[in-house]
Amino acid sequence: MEEIINIPINDIQPNPYQPESRLKVAPEVAKKFADSIQEHGLIQMPVVRKVNGHYEMGDGWLRLAGFRYLFESMPYPENEKWSRILVQVRELDDRQMADMVMEANTIRQDLNPIELAKLYKKYLEDLMNFEMFIAECPFCGSRRYSWSEEDALEKLSKHRCWFTLSHDELWEVLDNFMRELAAQRQEVVVK
Repeated sequence: MEEIINIPINDIQPNPYQPESRLKVAPEVAKKFADSIQEHGLIQMPVVRKVNGHYEMGDGWLRLAGFRYLFESMPYPENEKWSRILVQVRELDDRQMADMVMEANTIRQDLNPIELAKLYKKYLEDLMNFEMFIAECPFCGSRRYSWSEEDALEKLSKHRCWFTLSHDELWEVLDNFMRELAAQRQEVVVK
């Protein structure tokens, strides 16, 4: 079920999958969004989900930052116009929330490789829900995983910092990550 409602800007919490480094929006970025909103209006409504009586941002954190900037930078009662924002409320599960963050953050140009790696690591650990099964090709020795590694490669390859990696290097990055994750899971099982 989807509905469109007008809610107070302070009732919206961040997407739980948003990297911590993205939660604080630089004032100049918020101002840029605020200026655009003032000039053109809200072109695309943010998407939120309702969880336990509060709202979590699915997509639109920077638009919300623009509204907050306008609210905080104007005197009362002029700022009341910006105290509420029109949003789409959707029924979203954790996977959909994480996918929204992945999509928005891979499009942004200012993510550094460390932030991106943490984002992918969290995504893979929390949401892929796979049973680890490594099969080795008897001809070339390459490893394959039981979950869709093509999905992970596709997500990784969308971002500019991975464009310089060859296909083999990308597989090596994924393989190293999977080995580390398998070792961590083994430790948990043994303990």
